[in-house]
Amino acid sequence: MAVFDFEPHHPDDPATELTSTVRFVCEPDGAAELNLPTEDRYPEGDTLIIRATMNADYVFEGWYKDDEPVAPTTAFSYIVEKKDATFTLRAKRIIHSRLELVSTPEEAVTFNFSSGRTYPAGTILPLRAAVAVGYVFDGWYEGDSLLSLQTIVKSRYNKNTCCFF
Repeated sequence: MAVFDFEPHHPDDPATELTSTVRFVCEPDGAAELNLPTEDRYPEGDTLIIRATMNADYVFEGWYKDDEPVAPTTAFSYIVEKKDATFTLRAKRIIHSRLELVSTPEEAVTFNFSSGRTYPAGTILPLRAAVAVGYVFDGWYEGDSLLSLQTIVKSRYNKNTCCFF
């Protein structure tokens, strides 16, 4: 195989610039905004600074090329090679759950967390019920199910429910 480099001898000779296509994919789609187009051609040997800004509700997991880890951070540099390349940003969606705390009667208990706030799934919250004078604590319930008799419990949020342990 013979390999040649093009060296124009006259300013009017056509020049060829060797380029490669670099593609960027987000998994899942919409997880991040990228500083470069998702597919473009770049001259071989150029250094690209690739940055991702994560969208709300997504956590960065890593950059991959051909299923091999490339970078553990949202920004990295890449020197364009002689062949096309595809980089995949992998992210995980954060699922939020709404915390609803209700006391019956309302004035019987105050809680250490505000009702109606949302938390990422998997968050562990130390819930505490301060019982007002004149009332007795009956327990933590989800619907009709008794979850705990303790006034202080830890709660782990999953997709739409909260679990006490």
